[in-house]
Formats: sequence, structure tokens, C-alpha cells
Amino acid sequence: MYLLHLIAIPHWLTSEASLTVATWGLVVATFILYLDSRARGNQQEERWKRENQLRTEEAKPVGIVELGKRQGSPLLIALCYNLGKHPFVIDKITISIVNGVRRTNDLVGPHVVLPGTFVPVPIDCKDLLLGRTGYNDASVVFQLKGATGLIDTAPAMFNLYPDTTGGYDWDLNISAHRLPGIVVQFPRDIPPEIPETR
Repeated sequence: MYLLHLIAIPHWLTSEASLTVATWGLVVATFILYLDSRARGNQQEERWKRENQLRTEEAKPVGIVELGKRQGSPLLIALCYNLGKHPFVIDKITISIVNGVRRTNDLVGPHVVLPGTFVPVPIDCKDLLLGRTGYNDASVVFQLKGATGLIDTAPAMFNLYPDTTGGYDWDLNISAHRLPGIVVQFPRDIPPEIPETR
């Protein structure tokens, strides 16, 4: 019986039916390979998109601003820290009084902040108080320029008020801090040996 099957194999391989089956098998196999290739291509494209988005997010500047004060000086020292993996440039500083004056300054010279470092930027707030009395809530926002665009830091809030000599002074005791039970922060004390700009 097996011998009859073995003898029939060459005849079947050369018949038209076997060629038709083989052709259709080849068509089906090609179609399956095409679909598989297309699915793998789509997966690869999605992976590349995700990797590009991650690289773009990772390259964005990550900075925070802390306020400091030098003893005997009314200048506000804004310390900009780089918490990211890439350097960035401090492009602009916006200082504003809540519901009042707003001033945006382009910085002179590049203020490049390397990862894990900070740059102190002195700010004179005298012109923000023109004609104002009492306590004024104010904020400082840095615009940071990185490889993938611009980003603004969270506002660093402070309280600005005129002093008895016709100048001004400031502290971190903003309106929200004057509520009962709130612990008020103090500005970072900046020793004289730290340079104001780099």
C-alpha cells in the first residue's frame, strides 16, 4: 500500500492539480508574510515614535527657582537650579506684582546652567513699587531655553514692600502665609563669596 503511494507521488507532483495547489499555497504564504511584515513595520514605527517622544521629553529643561538674600542688600537673588540631564540657558526673567506691574527682562550674556548646578541672578525690584504702599505679593518666573524649546519655571512667590528709607525690602511672607497656623519660609542666606553672575 505504501509503495503505491510512493509511486503516485511523482505523478501527483507533475499534475495540474498539484501546480494549482502549490501556486495558491505560495500566494497564501506570500500574503501572510506581507501582513506579518506590515505589522512588524508598524510596531517598529510606533517604537521609534515613542523613543523620539521620550528623548524630546528628556531634553526639556528641568529647573526650579529659589529666592535668596544677601545680608545688607535689598536685591532679590533668584537661584536657578538645573535638575535635568541637559544644560539650558536662562532666556528671560519675568517679575510681576499680583494684579499689577509686570516686567520681563532679557538677560545680558548667556546664563548657561549645567546639570546639577545653579546660577544666581540678582534682581532689582525698585521700579515695581512705584506709587505702591503696603505689602505686595509678587513672583519671579524664569523662561528656560533648551534643545527642544522653551519652558517656564513655576513662579517663586515673595512679598515686596517699601521700607522707611524710600527703598524696598522683601521676604517670603506672602498673603497665603499670613493665615493662622502657616509656617513661613525664609529666603536662602547668600554669603558674600558666592558670585552674583557666572
